Amino acid sequence: MLAQLLSSSARLVADLPDAVRLIARLRWLMLAAGLVLLLLCAASGLSLPWLLLLQALATLAGFNFILGRNVTRHGSPLLMLRLGLLATCWR
Repeated sequence: MLAQLLSSSARLVADLPDAVRLIARLRWLMLAAGLVLLLLCAASGLSLPWLLLLQALATLAGFNFILGRNVTRHGSPLLMLRLGLLATCWR
């Protein structure tokens, strides 16, 4: 089965735009989950470096927005996937 998966590169290339779209959606969901967690921490009175945390969320949201616009306009899905993963790992 693994050899079959590795030999079917045409299917993997065809699935690449869908993978980019699904990963972008997953990134937005994770940002929303992080924001909800921050709101719960704030409601419980937890003392955290709020400005830094909000800055990190805003930076990731900016990357997601820019990458999403580039994919819809003109961009190779593979390049957008690589840039998105780089932005996620970079933070």
